[in-house]
Amino acid sequence: MKRLKLTISIVFTLPIFIPTIVLALLSQIFRWIGLRRFGDVWMRFWLRITIWWIFICFGAKLIVGGKENLPKGHGERICFISNHQSLMDIPALFGAGVWGGVISKVELKKVPFLNWIMMELGCVFIDRKSIKESMKAILKGTENIKNGRAMLIFPEGTRSKTRELAEFKAGSFKMATKAQAKIIPIALQNTRLMFENAHSFRRIPVYVDFLDPVDTSTMTEDEIKEVHTLVENRISAAYKELPKAE
Repeated sequence: MKRLKLTISIVFTLPIFIPTIVLALLSQIFRWIGLRRFGDVWMRFWLRITIWWIFICFGAKLIVGGKENLPKGHGERICFISNHQSLMDIPALFGAGVWGGVISKVELKKVPFLNWIMMELGCVFIDRKSIKESMKAILKGTENIKNGRAMLIFPEGTRSKTRELAEFKAGSFKMATKAQAKIIPIALQNTRLMFENAHSFRRIPVYVDFLDPVDTSTMTEDEIKEVHTLVENRISAAYKELPKAE
């Protein structure tokens, strides 16, 4: 059943990526001629159409809570922090209203077309095997945040195969604290049933819950040292409250 569902979903999804790549190129052209803001709006518009189609093809319904906690203006120092379940987490988060670069494993930089779109979004590729390269990635992400480009981080470091939250790594928060950013915690549920654990054709409710922001710019040094625990506890509590589909 899983193989059949994924085959059908992927076959119907693939055609949407052709116009997405072409239209992403237009976004780059807008930036080249000095219309960066318009290029961002254009990219967001078409990515949301792509994500909408992905959710239809994979039989999922996106349910978003806490939209009032999303940034209201342009250029704020924002760092989104979310739990991590699936390859479908990023489409779900972007479809829910997240916009910015993602801290991604360096292997994705080798994937044609995807790597280009990710670079257009301001994604930062991190090689966790190299301390030096990891530090470079943190500094790059920090600069992005300072320059008004939000970043998205999965502090567990990898996808949870059991759907249980893993421990949040304190080092994942350095980007936010160095930039004195506002952290927006996110609880995410059921994305794994769209892909990795897909086992039926029934419609899957995918929940994205934006929690109250944590402003690191007003924190003391001691509070900053414990910010990862604070955010982990908030996300964990919210995650347990979200309906868990089986």
